[in-house]
Amino acid sequence: MISLNDIYWAAGFLEGEGNFYGHSHSLTLSASQVQKEPLEKLLCLFGGKLRSCKRTNPPKWKNPYVWELPSNKSAGLTMTIYQLLSPARKVQAKRALDAWRSGKVSAKYRKSCVHGHPYSPSNTYLLKDGSRMCRKCMKVSRDRYLERKKRGSWQPSKSQLEFKYRLPGNISNE
Repeated sequence: MISLNDIYWAAGFLEGEGNFYGHSHSLTLSASQVQKEPLEKLLCLFGGKLRSCKRTNPPKWKNPYVWELPSNKSAGLTMTIYQLLSPARKVQAKRALDAWRSGKVSAKYRKSCVHGHPYSPSNTYLLKDGSRMCRKCMKVSRDRYLERKKRGSWQPSKSQLEFKYRLPGNISNE
C-alpha cells in the first residue's frame, strides 16, 4: 500500500523532474534522470515502465533513464498530487488533464451505445472479435430494413445517385 509519505515524495520528485503531457485522449506522466534509483522507486510505487535513453550530445554525459506511466494511471496520479504541485506545474498538469478528458472514451470502456442504451448483459451482443453491439439498436435497424423491404420503397439517396466511380488519376468514368 502506498503511504502518504510516498505520495508527498512522488509529488516533490515529479515537481522537479516530471513532465505532464496530454493530447487527444492520452495523458503521459514521465520523469527522466541519470540516477536510476528514484525512478525505480516510482516504478515500484505506481507501475509504468522504465527505460534507458542513448544521449548523443555531448558524448561524455551519462545516458538518462526515463520512467513513463500509461494514460489512465497517470491521470489518477496527476489528480492525486495536483494540490501538492507549484502553480506553474499545476498549469502544466491541468492542460494535460483537460486534453485527456476531451478525448473520446475507447469503445471497450463505454457504458452505453451511441443512442444511450446501457450495455447490460441482456442488451449486449458480443461479436467474435470481442466487440459489442447494442441489441435494441440492432432490432431498430433490422425493423427499419424489413419495413423498407416490405414496402419495396427503397430509393437511393441524392448523394448515391450523384456518386461517380473514380479511376486512377482522377479520370471520371463518364
